[in-house]
Amino acid sequence: MIFNSTPFRVVATGALLGTLLAMEACKPEPTATIGDPFDNFEGMLGQWELSGFLQLDDQSPLFEQRDLTQFYTGDGIVPMTLSLEESGSYSVAIEKGLNYFGAQGIWDLDDKERPTAILLYPSDDMGNTTDTLSYALGRVVRPHDLNLDVELTRICDGNDIVTYTFRFDRIQ
Repeated sequence: MIFNSTPFRVVATGALLGTLLAMEACKPEPTATIGDPFDNFEGMLGQWELSGFLQLDDQSPLFEQRDLTQFYTGDGIVPMTLSLEESGSYSVAIEKGLNYFGAQGIWDLDDKERPTAILLYPSDDMGNTTDTLSYALGRVVRPHDLNLDVELTRICDGNDIVTYTFRFDRIQ
């Protein structure tokens, strides 16, 4: 048969390769860009108001999560606000609930290019650093994003015990 002959196979293979090359050459070049990269530090700047407080029991086989927002909110209570300034300073205003962040201090990101955590260095009234706190970021916050999630995991004897998630909404 003609389909089983070597010359037919060579011609068919050549025609197939030629067609594939012609199709590849006809591909349009992409003209759009994905835009300028955003500044991760700039995305964090502003005033953030607490909108939720969740507790995840890391020891529970069900990974039970509880909404404990009511410990920070109530009638006539102004929700906790976290202010992150361009100068690198931060401050916290809180009326109800435990302050896990310190009243004021210096803040930074663990990695400017690919941040995974926000670092807080609380200070006393004299400006002396009193601690180093690290909170995992729920995701990278861009300048136009309206939400910020930070997570604090409590560890005992090398085991995660509980994870607190603080959810903030941008107010400025």
